[in-house]
Amino acid sequence: ELLFRSSWFPLLVGIAALLVSSLGSRLRPKSRQLRRGLEERFTARAEERTRSARELHDSLFQGLQGLMFRLQAARQLLPERPLEAEGRIHRHRPLTMNNFGKARVRDADVLSEGGLCNSQWLD
Repeated sequence: ELLFRSSWFPLLVGIAALLVSSLGSRLRPKSRQLRRGLEERFTARAEERTRSARELHDSLFQGLQGLMFRLQAARQLLPERPLEAEGRIHRHRPLTMNNFGKARVRDADVLSEGGLCNSQWLD
């Protein structure tokens, strides 16, 4: 006789349904806990990236703004004292490289994607 035609079949289906239901109710809290943990890690990572991007933006902005003022002063010297202006411009190249170096160390993964630290930009 086939199993599904036997008198035991409904009983076995009921037991299997109870086991599946019991297993599901035990796994649900663990699933929620795992999901919550993943969400917390994702949020923490996103917050860290945002903080890091702000710091990077602020430090680069400050460095570039200072460089802009120095180059503007050198430009004003050009008509009257071109050799001094050229000397100032060449002295500011290491400062520029230093700013990019700090940025590279701080957030190499962000900058390397766009190639902003490539020295060819500064030659």
